[in-house]
Amino acid sequence: MQPPDESRLLQLEQDMFEALEAKDANALRRILSEDFVLHVPGSPPVDREGFIASVAAIPGTLLSVEGEGVRTRLYGEVGILTGTQRARVHLEDGTTVTSIGAFTDVALWRDGRWWMVQAHSVELKE
Repeated sequence: MQPPDESRLLQLEQDMFEALEAKDANALRRILSEDFVLHVPGSPPVDREGFIASVAAIPGTLLSVEGEGVRTRLYGEVGILTGTQRARVHLEDGTTVTSIGAFTDVALWRDGRWWMVQAHSVELKE
C-alpha cells in the first residue's frame, strides 16, 4: 500500500475544484469522507450531504473554480491544505460574479487514499 504523499494530496484538492466547477455530486462523494464537515464563520456546520446539496443549488453556471497559493503540510496520515479559492459564476440575469475565499482543508489518509474530512472557508473581499 502506498504511503501518504503530497502530490496525491494536491491532486485531491484539484479534484475538489473540478467537482465544484462541474457541480458533480458523484465526484464530491468520492472526495469527501462520510463524516465530512464544512465550517464557515457565522454559520452552523454543514455535513457532507448538506454541502453537496448546497453546491448543486448554486445559481447559474460555474465558469471556473481555481485554487491560488495552495500550500500543503503533512502530519503523518493528516494533510492540511491552505490557499485561496476563486470561483466565477455566470448568473441567469447575464452577469458574471467572482467569489474569493480563503480556505483550510483537512484530509485524512484512509484505505490507501486521501479523503477530505473537514473544510473551513472565509469569504474575502476582492
